[in-house]
Order: sequence, then structure tokens, then C-alpha cells
Amino acid sequence: MVELTGTQVVVRVDRTGKLRPIPRGHFEEAWRRLVQLGQLSRNEIHDEISRFNPAYVASLLTKVPGVSYRLSPIVLLLSGDTTTAAPGAAVLTSADDHAEAAPSVEDDDPDALEESVVDRLASIGQQLGFDAVKEWRTDLGSRIDLVWARSLPRNLPGLADFARLPVVGFEVETSLRSRKHVKGDIFNLQDLSPALGVIVLCRGANDREEQLVSLRSSGERYIKRLGLRMQIWSDGDVDRLAAWIRSASQT
Repeated sequence: MVELTGTQVVVRVDRTGKLRPIPRGHFEEAWRRLVQLGQLSRNEIHDEISRFNPAYVASLLTKVPGVSYRLSPIVLLLSGDTTTAAPGAAVLTSADDHAEAAPSVEDDDPDALEESVVDRLASIGQQLGFDAVKEWRTDLGSRIDLVWARSLPRNLPGLADFARLPVVGFEVETSLRSRKHVKGDIFNLQDLSPALGVIVLCRGANDREEQLVSLRSSGERYIKRLGLRMQIWSDGDVDRLAAWIRSASQT
């Protein structure tokens, strides 16, 4: 973190060195819920508090005394006395007043968004009873963002112990891509050969809806022409699936 104002927290992204402003209210709301409930998942931060910055909000809150976390999926846990612990005291500390100006909040980090979508899909897959495997490598070396898999019985002829069968494979694109990129995703999913392949086209902060609609339509036509068991989703489809899972778990 490099700067704190009355309205935002500015962090520097290690990978790119770019400054990223995040509304201060996102941290305050996440902290309020963590104190109230005792735990808070990164998926909940994404869905209900900070769509483009859940990783940063969760990471900084782990620096607050009394906050721990677990992985797969990422969940923040609160223990100990919360009367003195507060993000303002432990994390949200003002930096040098001469810190460089921050870019627009619309300049979102595609890698962070991809990680968030993949984590959400991994959590959904686990709730549905699948093994959720990130960065699945195929025999030809293709990297699949996420696979929902089933473990096969041991000692099946020709298979190693603990072999897993890919049921649903996901390739996630977090900003507007060309048709060539979508065809590359289709090739990777063909290489994986799951029961169902899914390409998730997320809308970046600067993407126009009509561009994504056009790209999705052309990709679906190509998939249909090849006769493949594949679908193209939007990040809205992931939101609706997550909402259905939450609703089903409460009934």
C-alpha cells in the first residue's frame, strides 16, 4: 500500500509496478462483515463488495492482527479480541504525501480478474462434488485454466493410480480478445477432451458490450460448425451460477 486518503486506498501491483486505487469503503465493508460473521470468503468479497479488487482487499486484511486465512477457497478468519483490532490501525496507514497520482479505477488488472473468476468456479465445482484443478496440463502441454474432474478407481488398466477424468474444462478470458484467441481456447479444450468445455468471456472495464456479443456469437458459430461439446459463458453466467449454488445450499 502506498497511499491512503479519505476515499481510497492506493496499492502498487508487484507484477507491473502500476498504482491501483481501491475505494476505501470496500475495505471498511469487508472488515465490518468479517467482525460480524467471524469469517469472509474472497468469493463473497467479489460478489457483494469489490468486484474488481477482491484479491487486494483480502490480502491487505490478512495483515490485521487477529486475522488468519485458509486457501482453496480463500477464506479470512477472525479470532481474538476485535475491540482494538481495526484495519485503520494495522493496515490502512497513510503513506508519503508525494506518492505519484493513481490511474483511473477502471484500469483493472486482467490477471487479478482472471484469478478471481477461476477461484469462484473452483469453489462452485468443489461444492458440486468435483475435484477442482487449476493450471491443468494436457499431454500435449496445453494449459487449461481450470478443470472440474472426477477421481477414477485405482488399478484401472492402463491408468496410473489417482488418475482423474476431466469432466468440465474452463478457459477464462478477462478482457476483449480476438477471434484468434477464442479459437486457441477451443483448440486447448479439444486437447483436454472433457465431457464439456466452457470458455468464459469476461467484460473488462473498458470493453463495450456489443464487442463481446459479436465475439461470443462468432465463437458459438465456430463451435457449432465443428460439432463440439462446448459453450461460451459470460461473467454474468458465472454470477448466476454462483447465486444458484448459494440459494440451493440455503434450502
